[in-house]
Amino acid sequence: MPEQLLRIENVAELLQLRPSGVRALIYRGSLPYIRLSGRILRFRLHDIENYLRLKTVPANPTKEQPRSERRRRTKTTTTNNYVETLVDCARRDAAKGSDR
Repeated sequence: MPEQLLRIENVAELLQLRPSGVRALIYRGSLPYIRLSGRILRFRLHDIENYLRLKTVPANPTKEQPRSERRRRTKTTTTNNYVETLVDCARRDAAKGSDR
């Protein structure tokens, strides 16, 4: 039994594109197709699967860290600096008041 051929609409659905997006891939030469005549184009499923395999970007385990291991920015430092600044100002004000 010969392999079933797909239409542009079927390929667009598989790739989650519009038919015009599939035509753009054809125009760029990225997507293999069969021209039956004039404007009638068909696609083999395994060609579409190969296209997707070639376009798949593998995960880079060295870059990706689990969320628990990521360094989190905390407000503690900012809050501590703010509190220290307030305390310093209060001490200065108190020292000025006692000098008078």
